[in-house]
Amino acid sequence: ENTEDFNCMFCYCPLYLLEECGGNYIYYHGVKDCSNCLVPHRPKGYDYINTKLREEIERRKMDNK
Repeated sequence: ENTEDFNCMFCYCPLYLLEECGGNYIYYHGVKDCSNCLVPHRPKGYDYINTKLREEIERRKMDNK
């Protein structure tokens, strides 16, 4: 709708592999369908994605200790 606020920085979602990505997705035959999700396209999407990825990295570091 609002092309000024639509961000296409990511041509795929870096959060796809996270079950708790925060996006609007459904599982269809075992595949995550994110076609209705706008998380990476919102104005603050870049910051949100970076935060989620940093949290996941820290979680995995703690799991490996």
